[in-house]
Amino acid sequence: MNAKSTSVSLGGKGMRYTVNSKGRRTATARVPGTGMSVQHTSAARKNPPRRAVAPQASRATSAPAAPPKPGLFASKGEKRLYGILARAQGMSAATAAARCEQAATEFPAQRIAALTLAGLFALGTDRDMAIRTLGQVFASRVEIADDEFLRRHAPVKSFRMRANGRDVAVPLSRDLVGMRLVQLHTLARQFDWAESAAAELKDTPVAQELRRMLTAARGNASPGEPPGHRPSRWLGNGSPWGERPAWMQDGVQAALLGGHEDLEVVGESHYQDNLRRLTGCPSPDQRVRQEIHAVPVAEDDNPHDPDAVAVWIDGLQVGHLSREDARRYRPGLLAQERAHGKPIALAGVIAGGGIRADGPGMLGVFLRYDPADFGYQRQPAPPPPGSRMRTALSDALATDAADDSYDLGWMAHLPDDDIRAIPVLRKLLGAETSILSRHYLYQHLEAALYRSRNAFASALGEYDEACRLHDAEMDAIRQACMEKWGKVPHLDTYRQMAIRQQKAHDYRQALWWAERGLSIYGSDCGRPEDVEDLRQRAATYRAKLRG
Repeated sequence: MNAKSTSVSLGGKGMRYTVNSKGRRTATARVPGTGMSVQHTSAARKNPPRRAVAPQASRATSAPAAPPKPGLFASKGEKRLYGILARAQGMSAATAAARCEQAATEFPAQRIAALTLAGLFALGTDRDMAIRTLGQVFASRVEIADDEFLRRHAPVKSFRMRANGRDVAVPLSRDLVGMRLVQLHTLARQFDWAESAAAELKDTPVAQELRRMLTAARGNASPGEPPGHRPSRWLGNGSPWGERPAWMQDGVQAALLGGHEDLEVVGESHYQDNLRRLTGCPSPDQRVRQEIHAVPVAEDDNPHDPDAVAVWIDGLQVGHLSREDARRYRPGLLAQERAHGKPIALAGVIAGGGIRADGPGMLGVFLRYDPADFGYQRQPAPPPPGSRMRTALSDALATDAADDSYDLGWMAHLPDDDIRAIPVLRKLLGAETSILSRHYLYQHLEAALYRSRNAFASALGEYDEACRLHDAEMDAIRQACMEKWGKVPHLDTYRQMAIRQQKAHDYRQALWWAERGLSIYGSDCGRPEDVEDLRQRAATYRAKLRG
């Protein structure tokens, strides 16, 4: 101990270690009998200045809590999407968007959630991708606020948008997707597309602000901009037969109409070169399925049909509407063109190809539409007195409890999502023995598979097989219907399969399905128009085979 510090020593004559109160440490070693020693001294430690550390609570509030992981029995698609979100901070937004879009293709059950996330990731990096993916979500009319994956795992639950000079939180929803599309299309000077999305938004302050922004942007469009980027001055008159319309130029805008019913395009066999150009000229043995927008054009002076309506895609003709559909819808088409001041477009697909038993398959065009847009509402013929029959499902449900020969209770527990309903229906068919119950199970399975044709590649092949299995039991189904109702209800299987074979240009098989349906109906059909439809189709197919 001295005046400045206190020290403590350990050891003996040969080795000693000393530490003083200031933190100085001295180690001394001596070699006995030589007078030699070694000493090492280390300076006192200086404490580094303390850094201000944010309280744990404030750090927790600045970062969102990690979403719960998918459970052990979650689907592969859900786990894949969650994995992308979990690793998103370690990858670029463009990479995350691309991986989400790929997941949408691989996992149909998670398609809407994956496309939504892809579009949100792409907002600041790839405007075209954001428009493409969010556009598909908006067009599906699915309310993404109800999507289970997004509700549980979406990293952001709301977005800030401007309205009346202040920020407004807009929750993740279909309306938010529409708002983002209005912004994206307006920035891209695609004003008609922006207006189409804005028209479907709820009347909120944000939507009103977006509409004002769109109106101002359209009013400020430069006169020198290309035709596709400003209001079109197209006049909705028909085009000369066999010629590309003069107004059909790159960038021309069209009004896209929606709908979920199928519209037949015929004559595609004469336009296979154009269809292969549109799909990138794939080899004949390659199957094709490509989403498109087609423009129906009323033809003037067509020597074969004065009501002809041609179908064009990207400036290339791909076929016509059937004579019956052209005669029915041409007036409504011209009225829509006059109302919008521009051509009309319909969404659809180019599909087909691959190797068939008779050689390479042809490509066909399938469009989606709403008959009401063209001023036509299907008015079925009145049913026989005392019956509400179409498919007779409502009649069957009304008497289900009192009739022990069948049970339709499974309908109350069927999932709303077609992808999840399909395996449930297959399982029920494997156990059901009642012939009427099996009939309605097949009807639901066929409808779910057909609606899923854009969700997974094998859906149409599985649809064809379900129709064949359904037909194999149809004689017994007919007998059961006659015993219960005294007539045969509408059987969509035969009409749809005839149309599918017609689209494949297999008129022999198309005729088989039409004639098979007529034999099942016989003289006992509950709806005379069903028999007339199949008779007309059979006559058309016979003419094709003769000529």
